Amino acid sequence: ERVGRHDNFFDLGGHSLLAVSMLRQTAERGFNMTLAHLFKLPTLAEQASYLCGAGGISLERSDGLILMRSGGGNPLFFLHDALGDSSPYVELVGLLKGDYPIYGVEVSWARSDDEALTSIERLAARYVDVIRSVQPSGSYRLAGWSGGGVLAYEIARQLSQMGGEIGFVGMIDTSILGCMDLMISSLLTKKSFVIETLRMFNPGYEESVFNELDAMGSLEEVFDKASDMSMIFGGVSQESFVNRIDVSWAITKALWEYRPEVFRNERVYIFGATELTEIHINLGIDDVNVRGWDIFGELAPKVVPIGGTHYTIMRSPHLEVLANQFDRLLNESPAKPSHSEVEFSHGEVL
Repeated sequence: ERVGRHDNFFDLGGHSLLAVSMLRQTAERGFNMTLAHLFKLPTLAEQASYLCGAGGISLERSDGLILMRSGGGNPLFFLHDALGDSSPYVELVGLLKGDYPIYGVEVSWARSDDEALTSIERLAARYVDVIRSVQPSGSYRLAGWSGGGVLAYEIARQLSQMGGEIGFVGMIDTSILGCMDLMISSLLTKKSFVIETLRMFNPGYEESVFNELDAMGSLEEVFDKASDMSMIFGGVSQESFVNRIDVSWAITKALWEYRPEVFRNERVYIFGATELTEIHINLGIDDVNVRGWDIFGELAPKVVPIGGTHYTIMRSPHLEVLANQFDRLLNESPAKPSHSEVEFSHGEVL
């Protein structure tokens, strides 16, 4: 009924889709902000001050780390999926209880030829340094949806190898695609990847619109057409769009090539969807629990069933269940494994 200049976007019920819509409409009016800006400046007064250049506010970080919620104690880090940003976690962050900071780790720093994108191990090593820049020690808590869960796992493994304590790894419906006997070429081309990305951020568009985009001959043509139909934020250049797609495509390929090494830890969980998607069905997968982690045998992560599909697990009502399970497991006192308890596969490809 009323929105005041000092009201908080998220306190008023702002969530990921509304954030995308708000940023698009803001850009159409000539004011360009990012999701990181929205987290740092959640009120209209703060946004106006920043956009007018007042107050000397500095928001940009070159490492892709954004503060999604402040607090005390050991932080929780949400790792990006293949698309590279923190928007999937906006609603979940708002539901989690407790007084601790929450960071999103994004890929806004990357160029498509960056060596860190050539493997999950290299990308995780880069993020180990980023995470340790704000948490040099203590119990590390990491989470991610889809491919973000893979990054969370590999970062935890590397931190553990360094002698760090791992307090929580939450993988939200995360699969090890390279261990599932699937071929990426049978699922996805770069152009179809772009179109699926646009579909995710533009719900409500007719299927004919996406068919028209599919008929385009290049990424540049897809960009031009999508821009004409207001499917891409104003202020986003063709060059930055193509770079972001190339970065996301590189991460996708790295996810398919990743073969994890095992490490022993009782605080690694998969928060699982319970319903098949059309992609599962098209691939002939008739069991939603087939995620590739069974290669670890008894050391496989514990599965916590949540409900929904791979996509709806991040939406209400399943999101509330997910948040409750996160709260429960984050609040458990972690055992403190010694460095000698860490197990590795000694280079063996599992």
